[in-house]
Amino acid sequence: MIRYSITASLVFVLGARMVCGQSLPDPQVRHITVQGTGEVTVEPDLAEIRLGFFIRDRSHAQAKMAVDRKVDKLIDSLGKLGIPKADVRSEEMRISSKYTKGKGSSEFSDYCDLTLGLSIVVRDLKKLDQVLNAAVKAGINSVKSVQTHSSREAEIRTKAMQLAVLEGKRQASVLAGQLGITLGTLQSVTVRDTGTVNAFRATPSTDVPAPMFGRSGGAMPKPITVRSRVSITFQIRQ
Repeated sequence: MIRYSITASLVFVLGARMVCGQSLPDPQVRHITVQGTGEVTVEPDLAEIRLGFFIRDRSHAQAKMAVDRKVDKLIDSLGKLGIPKADVRSEEMRISSKYTKGKGSSEFSDYCDLTLGLSIVVRDLKKLDQVLNAAVKAGINSVKSVQTHSSREAEIRTKAMQLAVLEGKRQASVLAGQLGITLGTLQSVTVRDTGTVNAFRATPSTDVPAPMFGRSGGAMPKPITVRSRVSITFQIRQ
């Protein structure tokens, strides 16, 4: 389901110099500027999960093998859910060595910390809970974020811009009629993308944030809203 909304604000300028995008209206020419906002809301249809594995072991090699086993287990589980390997990507791997000194001893013992970050794209939101459960069973230590998207983002951004332009033109026509003036040539147009409001976005945490889940534990993503704003300047005929 797609929902639309539009708003507009007006500026009436006589002989003033205004900055509007890359162009400037002639300061000797009367003009009006309108700002229209278009908004499109859609249901998300995919999600991206960013998670991490942390292993502490006696050596770098042992830590790497331990992480590899966990990743293999996760990929196997995801494969059974229909998540292709192409949708599972490693983001970063950090390795650090730690040194500690025992009491009454002059010898040092060392151990290795290894952190691996992964991202998983879920193209069927009905499987989101299953993917998270598979990650937990595979031994993840943290869920960095869960963010939803729409595969139609480019389309809905264009639609939001179109709505904003239509509303700006309509408001300019209404204003001209109320003031008894005639609109002249278009002088400038500026498009501002006011951003996207995603369904949910978890902040870095050791646990999956509870607010995005219902009482049954199922994920409950909210609609995504895309907004666009345009500023349009018309010359006023003498």
